[in-house]
Amino acid sequence: MWDARAELGRFAITGTVACVLAAAAFVCAQSIAMAAGPQDSAWPMFHRNAKHEARSTQPIANSPSILWSAPLTGAAEFSSPAIDIDGNIYVGDLGEHLNKFSPDGTLLWSFDTGGNLRRSSPAIADDGTVYVGSADGHLYALHADGSLDWTFQAGAAVKTSATIDGEGSIYFGADDGKVYSVSPAGALEWSYATGDTVRSTPAVLDDALIAFGSNDGGIYALDTSGALVWNGFTGGPVKAGFSFGQGGDLIAPSQDGFLYALSPSGSLQWSVLTNNSLRSTPAIGITGKIYVPVDDELHCYHDDGNLSYSVALGGKIFASPAVYTDLSDSTETVVIGCEDGNVYGIRLGQILWTVSVGAPVYSSAAIADDGTIYFGANDGNLYAIGGETADAPDSPVVLEGGAPQVLSRNPVRFGNSVSFRLPSGADGFVSIFDTSGRLVRSLAAREGEVSWAPGADDALAGGVYFFRWDDGRQSGDGRVVVVR
Repeated sequence: MWDARAELGRFAITGTVACVLAAAAFVCAQSIAMAAGPQDSAWPMFHRNAKHEARSTQPIANSPSILWSAPLTGAAEFSSPAIDIDGNIYVGDLGEHLNKFSPDGTLLWSFDTGGNLRRSSPAIADDGTVYVGSADGHLYALHADGSLDWTFQAGAAVKTSATIDGEGSIYFGADDGKVYSVSPAGALEWSYATGDTVRSTPAVLDDALIAFGSNDGGIYALDTSGALVWNGFTGGPVKAGFSFGQGGDLIAPSQDGFLYALSPSGSLQWSVLTNNSLRSTPAIGITGKIYVPVDDELHCYHDDGNLSYSVALGGKIFASPAVYTDLSDSTETVVIGCEDGNVYGIRLGQILWTVSVGAPVYSSAAIADDGTIYFGANDGNLYAIGGETADAPDSPVVLEGGAPQVLSRNPVRFGNSVSFRLPSGADGFVSIFDTSGRLVRSLAAREGEVSWAPGADDALAGGVYFFRWDDGRQSGDGRVVVVR
């Protein structure tokens, strides 16, 4: 065992390590009343879902502009919007109010919580109940019409967002150093005490593992009964929320300057030393890439911790990123606000567009079903930006028949091999097509198997590719995503 506080860049796992699946089975064995999970809307909570992936496949504008702005009762500092199933937008502010707006910017209601919502983003349950924590030390549950359902009193100010799991439990942290689990009826399910304040919004993996950080430098993972599964300590406070990446790896930023990747069982997969303390929740693209702000730069990492790119913006970044993935070619556009008063759209390390609002933007963006981007700013306004979106891609090649096995990892990294196994096990051919139907490669399969290394012999871009196999008697199709 070792500790990052003594050896920088390392991570110590302590406590009882339990199997996540066993924890899930334990919870399922209990007598649990069925409850609503998060609403099935475009962006029902901070970073969109309980894993905090913060990604969308809804096309956004090629060059957005401000559609409207609406005044709040104070700056929307770190409170980020949530969107309900009807497209209405909820956001908190420093004026102690939770506000609900229609998609055209009309204020529908404003609820006074009695404390500022500087760091608290709302979360929307399947039945329309809206949860938000307040600096007055309460978690509030509001009906969709803005009337109060119930309040739950924590031991100190609530300065994290609320996260809803699939059973409807609500998780949040407080300045008393605890993380709480509260039922949809407002009853305490359990609380877990750390050694310092908790400003890190809990993330949830498959309704089985709840992960969060503490100002004591710890990274904690609990099961849904509130029991410690594992924990470890970094070399600095951990205020950012976490995200769960591909394969369930926990992506955890720390103010010691390291970005950590930990398996669901708590083993260190990799760590990367950046050039500054990390304070923002990472976003996870469909390709598995990890996007995290570092001072005045956006860093993009592959899922093995290798840097893909970094791009400098015009000021420090305190907002967390949101990611739009274009399914026609798997390119990803990162949307992020900056202290310089701009919101940026970044693709493959290049700044595509900026929208200036003239005030620092610490609020993380939310992307609606129609591609509209919502965020708050320190001038006390909620903003909607958008415009004409990219043309929808042509329908991909439609292939019929049985499904072969893809033996290798999919997505496959450029230059690596992806292998196919034909169901018949006979000799045949595998043809690779791009989304326009153009033949890219034709491969000869021997005894039903063949490999393709995209990039080895082809000048291809990253993106979606389709394959068709044929052994003279049977045929079938499938899809491979290639990432750089």
